[in-house]
Amino acid sequence: MLSRISAFDLNMTAMVAQPLYNFYKAQLRPRRQVLSLAGALLGLACSSPPSQTAPNSFGEVPAEFTFDMTQKAVVAVTATPELLQGKAATMEVMRADGRVVYRGRVMNSGAVRMNLPIPVRDSELVVRLIAAGGTREAKIPVSAQGAEHNFR
Repeated sequence: MLSRISAFDLNMTAMVAQPLYNFYKAQLRPRRQVLSLAGALLGLACSSPPSQTAPNSFGEVPAEFTFDMTQKAVVAVTATPELLQGKAATMEVMRADGRVVYRGRVMNSGAVRMNLPIPVRDSELVVRLIAAGGTREAKIPVSAQGAEHNFR
């Protein structure tokens, strides 16, 4: 039955037992009372149902994980100097479901080229450019050959 105790349960038992031990030690109580109290707390921890394990621990799949196969897609985005107005801008590349796969800066040259892992089932990406000249958003088709867009 001891194997069902998680590290969380043991840590919580130690966190409760240590202050009690310090209190009784300060009051000059017999040590066996503290040990019997710690044993009772450990017994309660053993009898409780196992707690949830920490995310990403062995045997657990994160909620956002999918079994989709991915493809590497070369995504090239450019912005005109008029849109950037000589200042750096922020660009976000998102999947159709809204998950951000890239967020970064677009410098004065206005060109960004990146290799992104995209699920095979995704046929388009949403690119958002936040620049001094305003915010622009575009849906661009994506394939194994890549995707390109020019903000004007």
